[in-house]
Amino acid sequence: MKARQLAFHRRQRQLKCSYKHGRSLKGGFKFNFITTVRALGDENRVRILMALRLRTLCVCEITTLLGLAASTTSKHLFLLRQARLIEGIKKGRWVYYRLPQN
Repeated sequence: MKARQLAFHRRQRQLKCSYKHGRSLKGGFKFNFITTVRALGDENRVRILMALRLRTLCVCEITTLLGLAASTTSKHLFLLRQARLIEGIKKGRWVYYRLPQN
């Protein structure tokens, strides 16, 4: 039983490593789909995307809109950027987010 658990955890680590670095596994499957689904798995991230459909927003506006702490909002934005669902534009001290143009 112990060996089976170790093999399972080792495989999970390999999948996570491949997921983080965008590597493909057998069959050439990329983790774009999984990354997108994980990014859409939280209500606040979906709310961010809906707000960005209307216009470009800075981080402070998104934080106010969600009513969350700045660090929590930052984590949500990071996950959305990682999934390439949003893009950030830095202007001076401010970062503005929008949906990708393409």
